[in-house]
Amino acid sequence: MGYSCSASARPCPKSFGSVTSRHDRKGRLAVNAQPLLEVRNLRAYIGTPRGTVRAVDDVSLNLDSGQALGIVGESGSGKSVMARASWV
Repeated sequence: MGYSCSASARPCPKSFGSVTSRHDRKGRLAVNAQPLLEVRNLRAYIGTPRGTVRAVDDVSLNLDSGQALGIVGESGSGKSVMARASWV
């Protein structure tokens, strides 16, 4: 059995050129602010005796300061694998 994951970096969707605009908790504009978590094209494949399972395939997300993120899905849909692979 094996486990592998990969992600590639891409510009944030809220970017314009080299300047990224975001707002802080008080609604003030923060120029070039970095997200707390940015995941692009995350894939996590798990090798099993029956073959490779695509537990997570092409997930992207941004989490800015002051935001909350909830992951919802059916049992076995890859929520925990995605969370663990995001922190690698």
